[in-house]
Amino acid sequence: MNALKIINIALLSLLIVLFINLFQPKQTTIPTNEISIAVTPNNVTIPSIPKVTVHNTTSDAFSINTCNDIRLTQNSQPVKIETFSTDFCRDVEFGANSHTELALSSLHKLFASKPANYILSLDTHTAGERNISFQVEAPGFFRNFLRTLIYNPIYNLFAGLIAFVTDYSLGWAIVIVTVIIRLILLYPQHRMLENTRKMASLNPKIRAIQKEYANDRATQGMKMMELYKQEKVSPMGSCLPLLIQFPILIALYWVIMGIMDISNIYHRYDFLAAFNPTEINTFFFGQNLLQSGGVVAFVLAGILMLTQFLQSYLSIKAQPPLPKEEPKKDGDPAMPTLDPRVMQKMTLYVFPFMIGISALFFPIGLGLYWWIGLLFMIVQQIFVNVQAEKQKQKGEIVTRK
Repeated sequence: MNALKIINIALLSLLIVLFINLFQPKQTTIPTNEISIAVTPNNVTIPSIPKVTVHNTTSDAFSINTCNDIRLTQNSQPVKIETFSTDFCRDVEFGANSHTELALSSLHKLFASKPANYILSLDTHTAGERNISFQVEAPGFFRNFLRTLIYNPIYNLFAGLIAFVTDYSLGWAIVIVTVIIRLILLYPQHRMLENTRKMASLNPKIRAIQKEYANDRATQGMKMMELYKQEKVSPMGSCLPLLIQFPILIALYWVIMGIMDISNIYHRYDFLAAFNPTEINTFFFGQNLLQSGGVVAFVLAGILMLTQFLQSYLSIKAQPPLPKEEPKKDGDPAMPTLDPRVMQKMTLYVFPFMIGISALFFPIGLGLYWWIGLLFMIVQQIFVNVQAEKQKQKGEIVTRK
């Protein structure tokens, strides 16, 4: 085993340890034979709402009234809960040896009104008062910028479609949003597919430049740029639509996962004031779109892998056949470049596998979005392939003449 393999194994082991420590749930010690309250997380950013849980590990049940027996202070100033929400006032019973969440969702306007340090005091009557503190912070510039630019428009597009078009169906809203986004990306996606095909056709010229100027990187880079300019292609042209899609995909994930969260009212535009997220129907053809994992997720993962494989196959089919690899001669300069054949195999087999595995951990609704998007790409790829074949036949006719 050489040194490089040892370093790779060490780095992989380090990444696994970091992943486990970052994502495994933190263990919380709960006192026995005691009434206690806990908050997770104790530091939230508007409009998130902390989750407060009452742990009653005693053998006796007790009950409270949320308005009479709960006090809130905002930066040490008492808060009148009734002025922010009358729905919060209710009787709640905590059974013996139980762990009950104390719903704070109806107080979202209070937490969104002012970032502050909050202290919640609960009078248990039998065991005295229990206190818990948490911090509500305003979003920073970068997070606020991303919300304004990406999250808010996508959320309100969903909300508008759900409220006015799909009769509160999340599934049909996802279908329509996917079509809208794909129509917006239609031209840049088409340019990406064309650029990929042209870049593949330049492989022989690129390899010739790399071989000729293997010992002169500066000249090699200059000659490559001249070739790209002459052929009107861009090495980054194949990446731009993907880079655009990643933030959209991340925003869609959070929108779909939190579509029924009442705190999203914070992001709602004025014309959607009557939109009620709690009425959304998340089932689509009998499947819960917010669910992840299970038999349906495995079936969807398989469909996504096959669809991605088809799209990758059509993309490779549009490219000219790769020349046979010439055997290396003694004295030839080493060319530290990726073999196009390896790249094609990764695109054809590895990438669909990665998409399928990812679908197992994402909500079904996000998989639905990705699948419809792939169908769009397949249609576009077929169109590009037909156009390329026509250009090829036209070029052959001109050559014969």
